[in-house]
Amino acid sequence: MGFKLAIILGLAAFVAVISASGYNHHPRPHQPHHHHQPQSYHPPRSYSYTVKNWSAWGAYGACSVTCGGGEQKRYRTCKTTTVHGYGKDQDNCVGPTYSRRRCNTQCCPVDGAWGRWSHWANKSSHGYQKVQIRTRHCNYPAPKCGGRYCYGAKSQTRKVHVQPSHY
Repeated sequence: MGFKLAIILGLAAFVAVISASGYNHHPRPHQPHHHHQPQSYHPPRSYSYTVKNWSAWGAYGACSVTCGGGEQKRYRTCKTTTVHGYGKDQDNCVGPTYSRRRCNTQCCPVDGAWGRWSHWANKSSHGYQKVQIRTRHCNYPAPKCGGRYCYGAKSQTRKVHVQPSHY
């Protein structure tokens, strides 16, 4: 009796192991005989994802003006890299594609130019002769930021002959 019990317990343990492994020993229904076609080979699927990152900033370009305050720009590009393996697409390209800064902020030189002549005014008088003068100023515009002063005379004089008056 002990031998039969050992076989029954052994068989029960075997069935339990087979059931747990998912093995199903039910025979397939009878299928007609066909020529056996080999299954086509499918290589494992390749997984990949993309990662987008900014390139390094480029150099600043030329300033838009030579003086008086301009702007320089530099650019960067969003580069896409394909990564093989499991992962989620990543877009790290947040923000602008260019940055800018001010440049050549020093004032621009302005050369001076003469304003209008004043009216003739009497400077002195000697007998029947008067001396008149007129002036102008270098303020149209005034020189600034290293610009040149006006060229030429700031004043002019002239002699005017006066007729004697008879009473």
